[in-house]
Amino acid sequence: MPRPTARPRLTAVVSAGSLTPDDLIPRLQAFTSGLSHRDDVEVVLLVPHSLGGQNLFSFEDSVAKVVSGAFRVSVLPDRADVATTMRAGAQAARGSFVTFLDAHDDVSDGYLGALSDAAREDAIASASAPAGEHPEPMAHAVRREVQPRGSVYPVSVLRGVPLPTGLTAEATEAVLLASVAGSYRHQHLVLAPVTGASHQGPSGSSGSTADAVSGLLGLQQAGDALDAEAARALRTQWRGRLRAHVAAGVVDVSSLGSALTASGVRDVSAHHLIAEPPSIVLETFFSERDDREARRVVVVMRDVSRARGFSSALQGLVKSGCQLTLVHTEGAPPRSMPSAATVVDVLRHPSLAVEAVDAADDVISVGAGSRAVADEIADDDVRAGLGWLQALLIDRAALQPAVNGALARAVERSATALQGSLQASTVDPWSWPLLALRLLQGGHPAAVDAVEGAAREHLDEGSDTWAALAAVTVAAHPDLTGAKGLADLADGLLRRADDAESEGEELVAIYLHYLALELLFEPSQHTSVSTTPLVEDPAAHLGALRRSALHRLALEGSPGTHEARTHEPSGAVLLGGAFPKFAGILHEALASEREVTRIDLGGVDPRFANVIMDPRTFRQIYDVARGRPVSLLDRSVVEQLTGAEVVVADWADKGLALASRLVPDDSRLIARVHGVDTLSPWAHLTHWDRVDAVLAPSTHLADALRRTVGPRLDDVEIHVVPNPVDCAAFATQKTPAAQRTLGLVGWAQRVKDATFALEVLALLREQDPTWRLRLVGGDFAQTNRAVELEAAQRFRSRLCRRDVAGAVDFVPFTTDVPSEMAEIGWGLSTSLRESFHLGLAEMAASGSVPVVRDWPVYSLRGGAATLFPSEWVVADPLSAAARIQAVDAGDAWESERLAAREHVVRTADRPLVLDRLRSVIDPREPGPGTPRPGSAE
Repeated sequence: MPRPTARPRLTAVVSAGSLTPDDLIPRLQAFTSGLSHRDDVEVVLLVPHSLGGQNLFSFEDSVAKVVSGAFRVSVLPDRADVATTMRAGAQAARGSFVTFLDAHDDVSDGYLGALSDAAREDAIASASAPAGEHPEPMAHAVRREVQPRGSVYPVSVLRGVPLPTGLTAEATEAVLLASVAGSYRHQHLVLAPVTGASHQGPSGSSGSTADAVSGLLGLQQAGDALDAEAARALRTQWRGRLRAHVAAGVVDVSSLGSALTASGVRDVSAHHLIAEPPSIVLETFFSERDDREARRVVVVMRDVSRARGFSSALQGLVKSGCQLTLVHTEGAPPRSMPSAATVVDVLRHPSLAVEAVDAADDVISVGAGSRAVADEIADDDVRAGLGWLQALLIDRAALQPAVNGALARAVERSATALQGSLQASTVDPWSWPLLALRLLQGGHPAAVDAVEGAAREHLDEGSDTWAALAAVTVAAHPDLTGAKGLADLADGLLRRADDAESEGEELVAIYLHYLALELLFEPSQHTSVSTTPLVEDPAAHLGALRRSALHRLALEGSPGTHEARTHEPSGAVLLGGAFPKFAGILHEALASEREVTRIDLGGVDPRFANVIMDPRTFRQIYDVARGRPVSLLDRSVVEQLTGAEVVVADWADKGLALASRLVPDDSRLIARVHGVDTLSPWAHLTHWDRVDAVLAPSTHLADALRRTVGPRLDDVEIHVVPNPVDCAAFATQKTPAAQRTLGLVGWAQRVKDATFALEVLALLREQDPTWRLRLVGGDFAQTNRAVELEAAQRFRSRLCRRDVAGAVDFVPFTTDVPSEMAEIGWGLSTSLRESFHLGLAEMAASGSVPVVRDWPVYSLRGGAATLFPSEWVVADPLSAAARIQAVDAGDAWESERLAAREHVVRTADRPLVLDRLRSVIDPREPGPGTPRPGSAE
């Protein structure tokens, strides 16, 4: 066909390599298929000098007769490397766009035509990009390892881009992509897919170990010519590839080490490639170490007043334990500057500025003119751009045991700013899910979403970090999935945890397991709701947990770490638990026979002052299971626990979980459980085979505990012993107003559902407006928990309605509850769940007529009716009002209230409860009525 006179659109540069002219002709025919009717593509054949000397013009003419499109030949030096070839091809190109081929490549029919059609000035079009995807920023292409071969480049982009020599084709082209991605001049470029075309390089070359080694060498040779962020992304990819090759047995680590040394790669040691190095963030999460040494960070600016634009990130770094210094040449510090930051004017105090930079762990230049300032006082190790500062904040915040307040706000803003930023790829991958969990625990769902948005493009989909982050993101909005959705997520995490454990990734395994328990026991789905699968169907909800090999390890591994006794056991130890104010009766019961040491673990270590999951205790449990020597508690506490004849733990919390691994077999260990214990994970991490007896305040709670823990409780005696009521103290005379006054003691929580009481009040006032409600106890606490905020709002909105407005009296928190009983003639229990409801029992003991809601959480298991007379129990506000009106109308109030007091005296009076506790703590010979093992009294 005749050669076109018009300037071509696309130049295809083909490297002949060592092929002879006869071998080249069929390859060129394949490349130019489909071009017979097009004049917008030219082919430039680059031949080595040794081949070009063989009658070059004759060869060019013979080829032009059999290939389609414009064609010409250019000569290269023998054994020219890829970088030299690409530079020569870009210089020889007459088209506005250029693509590169090796004579050995395989392409689809019409390949060059498809590339010409896809070429555009604002993109690098690639036949290896996933088909159908939208164009994406070049920085993303570098991170995703999109193969650059088979790409179309604007010639204007290629000219002037420095390329290191001596690299493989894949490594050279990857460095080229990184150079383009990191260039400010080319930030407008995107990577676009080419449809209808496919390209495959020589078999076995793509993804080889040699390519990765070559790429690392290229990054080293590129030096300052390559954008730092892009270089870091490529280095991570190629190191990961080498690590994968070692793990898969593709290459032996010793020979790989020799290859790295021979190639001159200095920044990778072979032993680092045996496995992924442990994450400092992950290690810190489970040890909950303090911040060791504060990290010293220097921010270099020209005009320090401009720091107000990122003062939140600076505040966050200070809150994360960093020693912050700002070095500048002009301007005044803004008022929003952290007070703990040091500000140094380079012009006034140059030696202080140099000293700060020399001592710094991180030097980051931010803002216009800042790099010039940094060049005057710092070596080359300066990172430029606000993104580096924000990425550092993410890593530092993830190390903190809690993320709240100003730090949470700073993280949210920085994570939002990092979305789509290449600097985000420098963050420790585990920082994202760990930080998200800290934010979730602190009640900052918007910040969790921001972290997820920034991390999404930098974590490998399908990886453990990706799965962990996805789980936390869903947990931040639990109402969207409910307990069932969270359980499904936990199921997947538990399988991943077992896989990681089998592969020797211990920290990853226990973190995934820890997170699974966070999802299974998410409080918003269990502690403040009317139904929970932990009570209704625990076998289904916890099925995956019970099947987990890692969970079985915690309960079936090494049983404990106690030391051999040096003396006979004596005395008793009482662990007061997370909320020790209820333990007085246990102390009294123990003290009748022996000397008692009462230990408040929350005073020894703050982690024991609550029942929430904590990573340090969680890891200790698994260290014990693996037979490692572990200091579970303060040594003095351990000595007392191991030397006691009897240990009683109030609450089935983390204190009991550790005590069950410490108390010797010949000592008696007794646990008293409360309602929340069946809804938290610690009961599932306790060695119940080491517990001699369990105390529960009600039959329905004993049943719930046995069902939720499962078969591990089969051989443990559960004794139902009610909570004690000081009936003598509550023997009060009622005022005349009491007969028209409802009472509720301890009301300002979602679980207490005080709105139920307002509904009862409204129904009564429809018939008689003299009815009133008396609420005893503090108001709703300040919190960021959505469920509590919603409950408070719902209560206050109902309180303002005309039918109850002005009819509610509020009594602040008091330690003298009996003195308030004279005004209350009707005792309400309106809760969603109760294990006993001491406040209701105390009102009944004072002679108030009980009206007890059939607590919804336990209603299907007998609930309130297994604890109190059935006539006390009502289903809803309407039936509550009906009970009250029936008793009142029949003049039975006096007899009902006396009968209620008599019932409490008969079943829960303090001396009676004390005797029953003593009989469990110091059991005598079994007699009539003694419960057999495995059954509740």
